[in-house]
Amino acid sequence: MPRCSNVYAVDGNATGIGAMEAMQLRIPNPNPFAHQLHIPYLIGKEGMHQVQIVVSDLTGRAVYRHAATQEYGEYTHTWRPAASLADGIYLVTLYADGRLMHTAKGLRTK
Repeated sequence: MPRCSNVYAVDGNATGIGAMEAMQLRIPNPNPFAHQLHIPYLIGKEGMHQVQIVVSDLTGRAVYRHAATQEYGEYTHTWRPAASLADGIYLVTLYADGRLMHTAKGLRTK
């Protein structure tokens, strides 16, 4: 039987075969945001993993990067954008071990 390397869940819950290998970006909140954005995510694979969160504008320009080495568990990273950052839609992308896992959007309003 083939082994699943990624599990994506529409409702934010990973169940069934492959659930232990799920890497998920949960819904960033609050959305819209002004002064900070909480970025919850799940590392559902045993062992240590290189995790990177990249926030980009719609042109693809990265406006923020966060990198960490983390193990299995649920985490929340808080991004506090600079006051000079323009209002608009930003893409929040989770990478694990160099692979794109999931992207979500956040709306910045001041």
